[in-house]
Amino acid sequence: MDVMDQKRNGYSLADCADIMQMHSALKMEHGEYGYREPWQQYLRSKGLTEDRWAHVWNDWWQVMEADPSIAAKYHTYAAQSSVRRMAANQPNVSQDALEGVTLEQFAKISAMIQAGQDPATLVASE
Repeated sequence: MDVMDQKRNGYSLADCADIMQMHSALKMEHGEYGYREPWQQYLRSKGLTEDRWAHVWNDWWQVMEADPSIAAKYHTYAAQSSVRRMAANQPNVSQDALEGVTLEQFAKISAMIQAGQDPATLVASE
């Protein structure tokens, strides 16, 4: 079993990464002084209090300090979690046209130009 999925005190290291990402997101959204109530509500939704969360996090922190490879896995997962959270709210613009050309068409033409085809002919055909 991957260490990210192993449970300690009922929570996996992946759970911890997601919870820490939410902590950061709530601080950014509500500010240093306004995030506490939404944070406590979020923790309750995860079955945690601040004290219980501190216990869970500190336990995992000791595991990561003892094994740098586990810490590396955690940080990789946390970064991926952050990207997923940011991308979740972004609209898909890949089919939107700018001056009549979609991102997909632009990428296709660019790749063909890189392969040595004539740009004017490619643009005219699209």
